[in-house]
Amino acid sequence: MGGDYVSITINTNLSSLVVQLSMKGSTIDLNRAIERMTTGYKINSAKDDAAGYAVVTGMNTKISSYNVAANNVSMGLDMLATATDSLDVINNKLLRLKALSAQAANGTYGTQSLKALNTEAVSLINEIYRIRNNTVYNDKNVCGNNGMDDGSVGASGLTVNSSGFLQDIEKKDVSSMTSIAEVDETQTLAKGTYSISSAEELAKLATMCNAGKLEAGSEFVLGADIDLKDYTSGNGWMPIGGDNGSYRNYFQGVFDGNGYKITNLYTNRPTVPLQGLFGAAINSVIKNLGIESGDVIGKANVGGLIGAAGDGGAVDIINCYSKVNATGSSGNVGGLVGVLIQSNEGITNCYATGNILLSIGGTGAGGVCGQAQSSKLSNCFATGDITSYGNGTGGLVGSAAMIENCFATGDIYIEECGSSVRGGFGGLVGWGDYVKNSHATGNVTVNITTSGAESTGGLVGMLWEYCGDGQADIVNCYATGDVSVDSCKFIGGLIGYSNFNFNINNCFSLSNVSANKSYYVGGILGDSGTGAGEISNCYTTGEIHGYNDVGGIIGWDRSGVDILNCYVTGDVCGRSWVGGIVGYGTSAFEIRNCYVTGDVIGVSYVGGIIGSGNGGETVDTCYTTGSVSGTTIYGGIAGGAKGTYNNCYVLGKSTLQGIICAAGLVTVTDCKYLSYYEDMGTRVASVGATVSGCETYDGSVPFLLHDNSVSMQVGIGSSNYDKISFDKSFSLGNLKNIIYWGIADSRSMDVLNSVMDSVTCKQTEYGAMQNRLESALDGINVQHENLVSARSTVRDADVAKESAAYIKSQILQNASATLLATANQSPTLALTLIGGLQRR
Repeated sequence: MGGDYVSITINTNLSSLVVQLSMKGSTIDLNRAIERMTTGYKINSAKDDAAGYAVVTGMNTKISSYNVAANNVSMGLDMLATATDSLDVINNKLLRLKALSAQAANGTYGTQSLKALNTEAVSLINEIYRIRNNTVYNDKNVCGNNGMDDGSVGASGLTVNSSGFLQDIEKKDVSSMTSIAEVDETQTLAKGTYSISSAEELAKLATMCNAGKLEAGSEFVLGADIDLKDYTSGNGWMPIGGDNGSYRNYFQGVFDGNGYKITNLYTNRPTVPLQGLFGAAINSVIKNLGIESGDVIGKANVGGLIGAAGDGGAVDIINCYSKVNATGSSGNVGGLVGVLIQSNEGITNCYATGNILLSIGGTGAGGVCGQAQSSKLSNCFATGDITSYGNGTGGLVGSAAMIENCFATGDIYIEECGSSVRGGFGGLVGWGDYVKNSHATGNVTVNITTSGAESTGGLVGMLWEYCGDGQADIVNCYATGDVSVDSCKFIGGLIGYSNFNFNINNCFSLSNVSANKSYYVGGILGDSGTGAGEISNCYTTGEIHGYNDVGGIIGWDRSGVDILNCYVTGDVCGRSWVGGIVGYGTSAFEIRNCYVTGDVIGVSYVGGIIGSGNGGETVDTCYTTGSVSGTTIYGGIAGGAKGTYNNCYVLGKSTLQGIICAAGLVTVTDCKYLSYYEDMGTRVASVGATVSGCETYDGSVPFLLHDNSVSMQVGIGSSNYDKISFDKSFSLGNLKNIIYWGIADSRSMDVLNSVMDSVTCKQTEYGAMQNRLESALDGINVQHENLVSARSTVRDADVAKESAAYIKSQILQNASATLLATANQSPTLALTLIGGLQRR
């Protein structure tokens, strides 16, 4: 063999490989055991258990959602607790107000004591409104928004100061002025400025004016309060101007009350017109004057301040008030002014609190002014009741061209007086043209059976052309008093009738309308008459009862009035042509984005939205949730129809002739209805109808207007069962009226009782909602605990099992390490053996 070598190769250490493979497996098991023991989970990724990982992921999502739902409910409970605490405070203040009312009604308190009671009452009422409008949770008002309370609708900011005026007055010093006592009443008075500080001096002014001894353009300034108690017998006070009832020797000039008042004004001339402190005036300004007490009785043109103004030259009445009762027998009777013919500023910053009586007939009766046809009233109010046997009667004014930022709280009573009584009766104005930011809260009761009597409204009796622009505008207004009539026509919760084009926007009526024997009855407008236009962003909540042509918004839409973004929550009841929005429509008109939640009840031609449309109407995106009932021709949306109905919903359960429409040549597209009607089959009960795209729908209402609801997510899904909603709003009704009536007024107790009922009802509602939320929270906790337990079963590691696996894997690791060392020595032993053989 010599020096030759043999090459030997050892390709595989089989023992080492076996040990390494075993060691790798035990390492994986050891790491898995360590991971499970340190995380506590047996499923840490999809590779551990793909199906189990998917189940656990779904459970994690649900558990997280339930945690959020529990937080939502807790926040809802906190919100309700905040609201409930506020209601408790409000209720306590109402209780105090009721105690004050009971005290004031006792009749044992003098003027100063009553003033103190009223001062406290006003403070309490203002605080109630402050609490109601400023109670917030997470920057969210918890009592809702209400137009009457937040000042966005109706008159606001009319507050009487401590001196009894709406505007503050800086009194003039009259010491340097010539006193009228110093002048010769037999001579014509030179033009100038004169002071008046006594009843005798005021009577001297009347004597000189009526004798034609005043130069036009003079100014007269009061220097003190004046008591006319010495002029309360016989015929009483002789008015300044008007020459004992004739239009001669008008007052012409400026009369500045200078912040003083005249008391005990009394006139008793029932057959003589032009009665008041002033009889008649032209080219004048009367301002800063208060008339505290008395009675003014005359024939026509009767007012606490002035009988007739502006018949021959403009007269402005500024920052005045009257607390006298006024009575006339043949028209134009007002608490402040009988009739205002012409003016520049009109009647502004004025009010009247006396009762008004138009005793025989004629036209024009109002709390502040009998008639102001060509004039404006702004920042005015009236609180007295009115009884009238004549036309054109309103809580504020019988008729007026423009009314802005005004209100009336008195009740209106219209009594039977033969066929001459035609109408125009309103809670604010009998006949009106332009009304903005105004409201009326008194009841309007018409006790007339004459078939010709017409046009009664909670706010305006009749829209009438006075401004000359052919357009009436009623904006940001409301009425809350009930409207009750007998056998009349044109009755509205807001407006009775219109004789020209109009726009009614952002208005509402809370009035219940009771006109069971009357035609053309509506929650907003009784009859559109000859006027076309639009009603938008309006709503009604009262019950509407009439005979024929009865609608939640319009009784008879005869001139193509479009109705947009409106809703009705009260029941609408009548005999024929009864609709939730429109009773009867005879011209082409549109109804869009409107809904009705009250029941609609009638005999024939009854519909949830329209009783009968007969002029090519378009009804789009509307719905009803109340029931519709009738005897013949009644449908979920319309009874009779001749137009297009699109995207409408019938969400109330009724027995209907037609789910959408009962009769008519109508086109119906994409309308929906409850599955309750699925077996009924008849969407439109008419042979000539075209129907497409209609289907069942069991979801929530598609939209809400003026939504004051709070919806809380208390579940983990998107269905209605996962939400709890409640209405956070409530109304304080006519509580503000007490500020103007006084706490001693007999009506105050009734208002307080009504408001306390409203607050108590809301407290009960909140309490029930708290119980419901607590129940929901208990349910969420049960679901959460069950899910956590189920997730633990699927995901959590068995610590004992994983500990055993860890120890086992660790032992195998140690054994493998030892065996691996031994296995790695095998090649060396083989080579050593071979080397030994070579040496031998």
